[in-house]
Amino acid sequence: MSEIGRPPPHKATHQDGGDDELDLTGINPGAHKTSHQLAGSDQLDLLGYVPVVSVAVDTLLTAAQVLGQLTLVTATATITLPPVTIGAVVTVYSTTAAAVMVDPGDDDRIVLDGAAGGNGKKITSASGAGDLVTLIGDSADGWTVVGRSGTWTMES
Repeated sequence: MSEIGRPPPHKATHQDGGDDELDLTGINPGAHKTSHQLAGSDQLDLLGYVPVVSVAVDTLLTAAQVLGQLTLVTATATITLPPVTIGAVVTVYSTTAAAVMVDPGDDDRIVLDGAAGGNGKKITSASGAGDLVTLIGDSADGWTVVGRSGTWTMES
């Protein structure tokens, strides 16, 4: 799995001479304001950044990789999601005419078209180039499809 265009870590230096390392993984675009005990504040402008990875084999995503990541799938593969984290968002996009499966893992389910599949039930694309699905971790029970293109079906 290769990650495309990851920015370097962000570092903020303060007038009081202190340095802070900031991990901005999963932070939404916009402005963020920090305050310090020694008076003063800093305004940080965060540019929109969506991590992108490309995979061609079955892949188990980590919790960090479902914080707004775009996963490009270049061959038939199963993308297995980590245990659900409420608020996590991931998009899986097929770049070729190959079946792509999204597996919620044994203890979670996926809601597709308003219907919840059973725990561990995968969704599968219709093998079209450009098929995509965006899922959000919306409860302790699992993931909900909030956007898609192409036809996706639930495992029975």
